[in-house]
Amino acid sequence: MKDLLYQYLRNPKNSSICFKLGWEYEKIGQTASAVGFYLRSTEFGRDTKQNYEALIRIALCFTKQGNRIFTIKGFLLRAITLIPNRPEAYYLLAQTYQNNREWQEAYTTAVMGYTFGLDNTKPMTDLTYPDNWVFSFQKAVNGWQIGLFDESIHILRVLNDNPTINAEYKNIIKNDLAHLGSNWKEPSIYTDDEYKSLRYKFNGAELIKKNYSQSYQDLFVLMATNGMECGSWIEIGCAHPTYGNNTKLLEELGWDGVSIDIDPNVVANWKDRITNPYQMDATKIDWNTMPIWDLGDITDYLQIDVDPPEISYEVLLNIPFWKQRFRVITFEHDHYADNSKTIREKSRKYLKSFGYELIVNDVAVNDYDSYEDWWVHPDLVSPKIMELLRSNTKINPAKQYIFNYI
Repeated sequence: MKDLLYQYLRNPKNSSICFKLGWEYEKIGQTASAVGFYLRSTEFGRDTKQNYEALIRIALCFTKQGNRIFTIKGFLLRAITLIPNRPEAYYLLAQTYQNNREWQEAYTTAVMGYTFGLDNTKPMTDLTYPDNWVFSFQKAVNGWQIGLFDESIHILRVLNDNPTINAEYKNIIKNDLAHLGSNWKEPSIYTDDEYKSLRYKFNGAELIKKNYSQSYQDLFVLMATNGMECGSWIEIGCAHPTYGNNTKLLEELGWDGVSIDIDPNVVANWKDRITNPYQMDATKIDWNTMPIWDLGDITDYLQIDVDPPEISYEVLLNIPFWKQRFRVITFEHDHYADNSKTIREKSRKYLKSFGYELIVNDVAVNDYDSYEDWWVHPDLVSPKIMELLRSNTKINPAKQYIFNYI
């Protein structure tokens, strides 16, 4: 510091000396003195990168002093105008907006940083910038506050799988995911005025007034079976008897079957249904000895919907596909929540080995998080219907799929 002060006295307009003095004063907590030297650095300097860093350091000094929100924003915005393709000023500005509960401004700034500020070459001083992934984190945190719930959850899941994120942010991400919820959304209920837009108008579709499934699984089953009445199901993970349920509409059309859930509270609360569910662990069922499976060697619909995805796969392996065939299968692989990212591919390989065809891959309740595959057996479903229902897109948002024209 002493040598720098002597150099400054000899040449007070040397921007590099001013910047270095500002940095030394900042390190010892003399933020007011630091700001003065940083300002002189920008006044006399012609080095754009140094001026950029000086403006950011001024903003950081005022942040430490507190209650200077407008001043801080101004210096960060000036820094962005100097070098709009560097990330630090965007990051700190978004953080400033966030701390001031200006969620939309914080989100917008994070988007700008994510789009433009990716030139992350090493700065002269420590600007407390984690890495470019932090803009995604800021988008998630602030996006949630302005109602972008699906996007926020999706971003957090992607970040959770990123091995380069430091432990501090990783813990925040995990806590946010646990706090903000799962992939469940309110069921998308079909109304009869949507009939004209139905992807495939199966027999009797015009008589359907509403459905019950979360993502139109019941309508898909009726499409694949061309409006079959009096069919049969095995429903594993039956949950609520009507809310988000995949077999309630089928039962109204004369279907019957076996519904199973491991939760005794679920089974005890099944009301207003003809079907009586069974409280069982579906991974341990002995299919050879249970008398309730008297549905013949063909069952029209198999649902596997349990948590977590590893258990869904265990249930799948316990199904006697070598002696029982299913016309339609909906399998919840929960790829969005599968930390191993293996269940989806293992389940597909397994079902294909028994001759099933994947008709709709990666069904989602939004545009991001795939959680389910829809299958048919080609010997039991019309080839014409199979082609009408087949989708080859990467993600299939349920509403978009069900109401697409072919």
